[in-house]
Amino acid sequence: MRDGESKRQRRWAVASLLLMMTVACDQATKHVAASSFIDVIPYSLVGGFVELFYAENAGAFLGLGSDFHHSTRFWLFTVGVGGLLLVFSARLFQATKPVELVGWSLVIGGGASNLIDRLMRDGRVVDFLRIGVGDLRTGIFNMADAAIVLGLVCLFSSALWLHNDRYQIAYNSRDRRREGMRRMCRVGKSQ
Repeated sequence: MRDGESKRQRRWAVASLLLMMTVACDQATKHVAASSFIDVIPYSLVGGFVELFYAENAGAFLGLGSDFHHSTRFWLFTVGVGGLLLVFSARLFQATKPVELVGWSLVIGGGASNLIDRLMRDGRVVDFLRIGVGDLRTGIFNMADAAIVLGLVCLFSSALWLHNDRYQIAYNSRDRRREGMRRMCRVGKSQ
């Protein structure tokens, strides 16, 4: 029992650390963007693959909903996201695999950091990154958005593994039943 409790404490320590690191990293990079890139044309790195500049987003992912009325945005993107984070936190406590723990921690940490922005910046989130080649570029995003996407990739891969594990269990169970039937048939023929 002591070993199980110790393992659980380590898992929650990792989840807590990942949550805090995600929020801290995102808030620090947003602070740098706000203090360095406000009046600067896009600053290019890695041969133009990465562009840094300052933007405020009143909407969700890629500005979706930015033209909604202020009160609608508040209820959707502040109150609604806060409620979703509570639901996701419950899922974090139910995580059984390390990849699920990491995935939920990244999603919650990124969502919480963007929620902090919305509360501190009158419903807006600071974005400052865009990547791509030539005219093929992403929308403007921040580190919290990247954490959310990485977390969703972790959760999606975990769901695929779970589905694959269930398929393998069902397949092995079917094989055992067939083998049992063969044995019964052999016993019946030998009598």
